[in-house]
Amino acid sequence: MSNDVAVEYILGSHRWGVFQPRHFVDASPYEGTDHMPPMPDIRQLVQQSQARSIKFDVRPGDALVFDARIIHGSP
Repeated sequence: MSNDVAVEYILGSHRWGVFQPRHFVDASPYEGTDHMPPMPDIRQLVQQSQARSIKFDVRPGDALVFDARIIHGSP
């Protein structure tokens, strides 16, 4: 997988607590999660050096295992 489409992980974000989950299709919040805080602006945090991201080079057959609380995503 090329680096421009690789999954990006925010280092240490599993210690930030949990945020309101949203559906991938329309970004609407999951039912019953109104009490949860919204996700911070991750791009802004990275740009301001308040958070750091990392990507991994992966090849067919590789597997990445990570805590689901780690903020992650790809373009």
